[in-house]
Parts: sequence; C-alpha cells; structure tokens
Amino acid sequence: MAEHGHLDQHAQQFLDTFYTQSLALFNHGHGNPKIIWDVTGTTAGKALYQRNQISLNLAIFTREPLSALRETIGHELAHLIVYWLHPNQAKPHGVEWQQTMRMLGLVPQRCHQFAVDDLKRRHIKRFTYVCACKEHLLTSIRHNKIRRGQTLYSCRGCGEALREKY
Repeated sequence: MAEHGHLDQHAQQFLDTFYTQSLALFNHGHGNPKIIWDVTGTTAGKALYQRNQISLNLAIFTREPLSALRETIGHELAHLIVYWLHPNQAKPHGVEWQQTMRMLGLVPQRCHQFAVDDLKRRHIKRFTYVCACKEHLLTSIRHNKIRRGQTLYSCRGCGEALREKY
C-alpha cells in the first residue's frame, strides 16, 4: 500500500461512496468488495464475482486522472451488483448493467478510452509443428491442449495430424 497509497485511499473512498449508494438503491446485503491491484495490459479493471473483489490496473491509474479511477470502480461495482441481483442471468454490459450504471450516476460505457498503446500486451508463445507438407506455428493454448491429450490438429493441405517439431 505504501507504493501507491494515495491511489488506494482514493479508490477506497470511491468504492465506499458507490457501495453505500448501492445499499440504499438495491438493498443487496452483500459486503463491500475488496480492491486489489493486479490487472496488467490494457484492461482497466475487472469484477471478480466469486471473490467479491474489484481488480484494477495500477499502470493505467498512476497516469490517468482520478475521475477515471472513479468511473472504473463504479463500472466494476455495477457488474458485481448485477451479479448479486441476477446471478448468471444478465449479460455483462446488458440492460441490467446499464440501468445500474445510470442509477449510480454514471454513463454506461463498455470500454475505456485511456491511453494504453504503450502498455505491454500479452504475447502468446508459439510452437512449431510439422506435417507431410509444411511447418505450422501453433499457439501455446493449442500446444497445451495437444500435450494434455484433449485434441489433435490436422493440416488443411495434406490432412496429416500435426506433430511437434523437436
């Protein structure tokens, strides 16, 4: 908390304000979510339903105005509220979420407009596989599925099953 104490304080104040407002509006009876700072890349925040947490991206909010932090916390809390009221029934940015955002005094925007082009994006490792006619690059996701025996992939050209090149 010492490294980004002022952000923690502002984030908690914004959350407490929205949470108190949500209790009055929805009488949901759920505890105040915990804020964690573990999102990376270009995502500003995430609502973690099962953990009752809001996960935020420190890299974004160290350079964006506090209003951006406020909006993101409201956005993610709205997801939690909709989940509490309509578990596994509502679309992530559907009508219920939009209404909740408006009731919290926020504009229901699906995506942020923060400057994130320079933030590191996820790079998926690729593995070389071969068949009778050529080499193929498979993502680590497909590679792991093959390794676990969950699937096989075949070449569209020759039809042969792909095998890892060692």
